[in-house]
Amino acid sequence: MTRLSQHELTVLQKFRRLRSGRSVRGRVLAALRSPIGNFAVNTPVFLLPQKVHLRPKHRVLEIGCADGANLRFLASRIGFRRPPVGLDLTPGPVAAGAAFAIVRGSGSRLPFAEESFDLVLCGHLLRHLSGEGLLRLLVEAHRVLTPGGVLAIWDFAPPSGRSTVRRWMLDLLGGSGTPRDFATLAHWASEARYDVIENPDLRPFLFPPLRRVSLLARKPSRDSQPPA
Repeated sequence: MTRLSQHELTVLQKFRRLRSGRSVRGRVLAALRSPIGNFAVNTPVFLLPQKVHLRPKHRVLEIGCADGANLRFLASRIGFRRPPVGLDLTPGPVAAGAAFAIVRGSGSRLPFAEESFDLVLCGHLLRHLSGEGLLRLLVEAHRVLTPGGVLAIWDFAPPSGRSTVRRWMLDLLGGSGTPRDFATLAHWASEARYDVIENPDLRPFLFPPLRRVSLLARKPSRDSQPPA
């Protein structure tokens, strides 16, 4: 087993613990997977369609989609010609007739062909990854994006100061790991060969009252790519 594979196994076990059981943390996370809870935690997905000019012709992938709440919202709002796709290490059940699909897989080895998607989403996942895992996910997202396609990221940012309450809340919500700021994520995105990297300021974040980071990174269009 490679070092990256071992890391992914550790992340998988962590998510299984977070999503199961009747502990306070398990109950909170279950509530946040409801439509209202998802709106509060993943507010950026409600702002993205206008920000990236999302249209029915576009193909969407979400890495770390859980039970597909974000995809369900986008599919109902946009009316995609082809169902969006979610990928997760431990995918939740998908109701019959759902307007999206979920497959089991890893962000470090996406089971999709090159240039398959126009938009790749990744929310509340990167803090759980090692530096190697983060870079590999960014490279794989770049591979499956069409030229000019966009990667959208949001996550908790490193907490400011030493607020015990905020650190406790971050841990309660599965926030332990390595939160990264915009400059760090932008550096790794540049290393993965994205050419336009911006802070889209996808606000408000309704819950919890913690610092967040968001990033849009574009794969170079064919016109901007150097000749072979």
